[in-house]
Amino acid sequence: MVLGVRTSENIGRHRRGSGDAALEHAALFYDGDDDLISGVVDRVRDGLEAQDTVVVALPLPHLEAVRDALGGDAGAIVLQDVQRLGRNPARLVP
Repeated sequence: MVLGVRTSENIGRHRRGSGDAALEHAALFYDGDDDLISGVVDRVRDGLEAQDTVVVALPLPHLEAVRDALGGDAGAIVLQDVQRLGRNPARLVP
């Protein structure tokens, strides 16, 4: 397990740094909105259980769906509209 997130066949990983200072970007491959929302929510809850800092950056419609699906857990993470963060999402991850 890396930073409280289990590895599975539907996640791609980008990791930078080591130990407590490490940053991990997990890309979720999905088939449709429901698959995206359930996959993100599962990973967020895994991260919260491991007491990791969790940041989710998605386009606003998906972000709102994730927030709704998380219920009370949404207040424990950082939710960011990826379209406001930058035009090229590939440049958001160091």
